[in-house]
Amino acid sequence: MTSLAEDLRTFLLADSTITKIVDQRVHQDHMPEVSKFPAIWFSRQATDSLLSLDSKVGLVRSDFALECISGDMGVREDLSSAVFDKLHGYRGAVGTRSVQGIFVTDQDDTYELRNDLSDFGIGTAALRVSIWST
Repeated sequence: MTSLAEDLRTFLLADSTITKIVDQRVHQDHMPEVSKFPAIWFSRQATDSLLSLDSKVGLVRSDFALECISGDMGVREDLSSAVFDKLHGYRGAVGTRSVQGIFVTDQDDTYELRNDLSDFGIGTAALRVSIWST
């Protein structure tokens, strides 16, 4: 069985709007130095199994930090909108598991200057994504 993170990557790459922007540049836990932008980076932040007093309920909430990265603000906004539209409120199959709901619970934008002090910087639209699955 594949991991939820692998299934999430595959799920994102199945969306033509997203792949038109990032091609295959969706990276889990590691951003390769040779990666071009725009790109998506994500990492699992927490996992919690829902319990009742007498047994496991069977639901698992996994929280991911997901970043849409680009030097172009318009591209970054288009990418984060495409990711939001793909994920928020989705219910159904994601790879090998059944998902009861995916929710984008927070979003913020940042901009980082390059070390060479040029005008070119990298912007990030950061999303917090919660996936409820069985």
